[in-house]
Amino acid sequence: MKAYFTSALISLVAVSISAQEVVEAIPSAPGEEDFASLRKSSPFTRVLSLTETYQLRGIASLEEMQVATLFNRQTEKTVVVTNAEENEQGISLVEVSPSWRLNGVTAKFTFGGEEVELKYDETQLSPQPREGGGKGGDRGRRDGRRDGERRGPSPQDIERYKSLSEENQKKLREYVGHVLRSYPNISREERGNMIRGAMIRLSDGRELEIPQQTGGNNGGGGDRQGGGGQGRQR
Repeated sequence: MKAYFTSALISLVAVSISAQEVVEAIPSAPGEEDFASLRKSSPFTRVLSLTETYQLRGIASLEEMQVATLFNRQTEKTVVVTNAEENEQGISLVEVSPSWRLNGVTAKFTFGGEEVELKYDETQLSPQPREGGGKGGDRGRRDGRRDGERRGPSPQDIERYKSLSEENQKKLREYVGHVLRSYPNISREERGNMIRGAMIRLSDGRELEIPQQTGGNNGGGGDRQGGGGQGRQR
């Protein structure tokens, strides 16, 4: 009888251990981090061809930071890409190869584990001339050559940027991204004046006002009176 109870007790313990092993073998539920790559590269929304979907609209650099704006032909929206990290679309800027002509500028991006090069669209560099605007067309070509020769900020702007605190440098980077996204069609000189004016405001300890686009280049012109004008005074 004693041997029977001992055998039954051993069987009960063995069943308990086996059940515990089964419970421990149940996999844990997936967490948010498990879906990060799926959200970033969803097979239902991802872009199959970066060159067919996006068009290079603008490039700006401030010391080590490089920013590019891309226009999505499908959604007709502009996105900002930097060399610091991937954006929401999973695109990051690798490098920019400058040229004295805008049609020679090349920007290299990484997307979906591949590197892709984009250039300015020819229709963007050579827009259709306006009626009766022969002189205006010549002026546009001259402006285009001057823009192509401008390769970055002046030494004074670089020193002014270095003197900013890390917090203000971050604010300026956000401002640059907003300018590129909201005013993709303004000239480099106008864009530089806006950014220079923002740096001066931060250097003087004043709050940085994010420009509000009121429509086309008119919105940018209003902001240039407050930012670019200060840049020309210094």
